[in-house]
Amino acid sequence: MRKNVVMIAAVISLMVSLQATAEGTEDFPKTAVMTDGSTAGKSAKELQYLVCESWGEVAAITMQARQVGVLLSKALKGAEIGSPIYEVVILAYEKPRFSTERRQNLAISDFRSEMEMGCFKGGLGAVQ
Repeated sequence: MRKNVVMIAAVISLMVSLQATAEGTEDFPKTAVMTDGSTAGKSAKELQYLVCESWGEVAAITMQARQVGVLLSKALKGAEIGSPIYEVVILAYEKPRFSTERRQNLAISDFRSEMEMGCFKGGLGAVQ
């Protein structure tokens, strides 16, 4: 349980950091991330959903940053090398950057879905 709380806190911390970095660009789409941080009394299935949903938010914000041109070095700032968060940022920056809003939105949505799928299948951020 403690591991899950720490994971969620790390995810939220990265989301705030990436969002603050990317908001400096005028094209950054605003994203509302809401959580009460409470995991008390949650089943493993509920925790899995919360964690994977949080990874989806991280993926979306990371890809938003990628699409508006935030430098990789800024996106990785504070992420521990080899950590799941580091890996998500690297995976996002391996994807192409698009010039049209439509293509950017598709890239964001697709990357979020890809990261959530990996989590639900037991990959990044999965509750063990």
